[in-house]
Amino acid sequence: GTQLLVLMKRTFVHSLRNPYLLRVQYATCIIIGVGLGLLFWHVPDDFKKGGAQNRVGFFFFLSCLLCFGSISCVDLFFSERLIFLRERANGTYRSSAYLVSKFIADMVPMRMIPPVLLGSICYYMIHFQASSSHFLYFLLGMILLVTNSTSMCMMISAFTPAVSVGNLIAILSLFFFLLFSGFVINSTSLPSYMQWVPDVSLIACGFQMLMINEFSGLEITFDYNGQNTIVDGDELLSDFGIDPSNFYLFIQILCAYL
Repeated sequence: GTQLLVLMKRTFVHSLRNPYLLRVQYATCIIIGVGLGLLFWHVPDDFKKGGAQNRVGFFFFLSCLLCFGSISCVDLFFSERLIFLRERANGTYRSSAYLVSKFIADMVPMRMIPPVLLGSICYYMIHFQASSSHFLYFLLGMILLVTNSTSMCMMISAFTPAVSVGNLIAILSLFFFLLFSGFVINSTSLPSYMQWVPDVSLIACGFQMLMINEFSGLEITFDYNGQNTIVDGDELLSDFGIDPSNFYLFIQILCAYL
């Protein structure tokens, strides 16, 4: 307990000594949130007017933005690795205390609050499903994507010999997960020996969770030969090979990765 409090205090002090980084992080998320909200302003519930495509495109872009934005922590953690190894060898603190303190004092203000700001700004501007439960699950999906990708990048930086190597491995790993997200290639068309890959892809779990949260129960109008036809959102999910019943499973998988 004492080790955790001391390490958290040290991390907070370190962050306060560089407030510019925190301000830039928050300002960037606010600007991106407003920009995305204006770009996708009041996305229609009409298939031919981009109602489905714009929603899918937004969730895919958001998943990429959150995950690839976490690569910056490779350099952050690597710069402290030598200090951590020396202090742990001297018995100053346990590894678990260091990791928990980093999660609370660094990941919460730097990795979790910014996406909440971004999502809170653009969600209702884009005119997604208005219920509070959909909004809260949307924010949860963003937080889980950020924390999982950040944890993966920190793990990579822990065993790589140089920052450049760590960045390369992190980028390649995220691109691999991106390929099997369910947007680039339909998971139902994968060869049998690769069917397991989307289940371990953090981007696939996050992207499909966000898709289910928005499209499940959503009705989209489709103009067919002059007649308006209602397309159920679950039908569109099935076209992407996404099973709406896996919604809570994706949440559990992402929580388990932490």
